[in-house]
Amino acid sequence: MKCEIKNVPLSSLVVSPLPLTLLIMGLVGGLLAFVISPNEMLEPMTPYARATATGVFALVYMLLVLSVIVVSAFIYNTLSALGLPGVRLNMEALSDDAAGGEPEEEEDGDEAEAA
Repeated sequence: MKCEIKNVPLSSLVVSPLPLTLLIMGLVGGLLAFVISPNEMLEPMTPYARATATGVFALVYMLLVLSVIVVSAFIYNTLSALGLPGVRLNMEALSDDAAGGEPEEEEDGDEAEAA
């Protein structure tokens, strides 16, 4: 099955788990930068200042990366509307066995005859 992505709704990027994922990544980056392995210049910072810096870093990181993603999606939508081809995906339908589902149990012929 071939699919082509013609339009990416911008609201689906903002109202989704994406901002929360970016915030968590920002928190991890902020913890690494300000708490776990701080620079020599950051050593006089109090724990409160380190926590504040981590939070501000996470928020700014989320806003910057999310804005880049939204602007990129807007440019993609504009170019797609102008007639350029969208991203094409080739997908295959999987059977239940290949998808990891449990196979259905087959009835024994003996039980069917006894009934």
